[in-house]
Amino acid sequence: MRTRNGFQSPNWTQEELEIIWKQADEAGNFPLMVAEENDIISHARPAPKLPGIYYLLRDYDIVYVGQAIDIDKRIKDHVREGIKKFDSYYYQYCPVMALDDLEAMAICKYQPEYNVTIPKNNYIMRQPELAGRVGALTQEDVSEIISTNNIKPVWIQGDIKYYDEREIEVYCDEYYQRYKK
Repeated sequence: MRTRNGFQSPNWTQEELEIIWKQADEAGNFPLMVAEENDIISHARPAPKLPGIYYLLRDYDIVYVGQAIDIDKRIKDHVREGIKKFDSYYYQYCPVMALDDLEAMAICKYQPEYNVTIPKNNYIMRQPELAGRVGALTQEDVSEIISTNNIKPVWIQGDIKYYDEREIEVYCDEYYQRYKK
């Protein structure tokens, strides 16, 4: 985070901050000025109308992770609904076919307060769902791999634990060689 005379912003470049600081007087007060039309036009950015994952933030904490076909429209929906309290957002583009997977991974990684479920996806699933998906493992095999290798769930909803299938797969060959000969 860059600071100068108590002024802070984690999102501005050094060049942008220098422009702002030049406008302040000795006491750090900023003149109340309407931006010039040329500055507005030259610095305007198009709103993303592409698919992707977005992160709603409040006080620099991720409070919600979502997905949208049109990120700009979805963010506006959140503002209009007023249910989720946030003061900024971040987005990353993602192909439509990978939205569920990326959203689920982001929710598991950040565990935002407003996310209470994860979308159906190809990687993060409940322990019973793993049996049969990873090789020919039974539910007992999956339980053994999880406990033997101290694999932690990536998401817990009530007493239901979710695991990353890819993490289980890492131990499959070793498990088969050791226990299934």
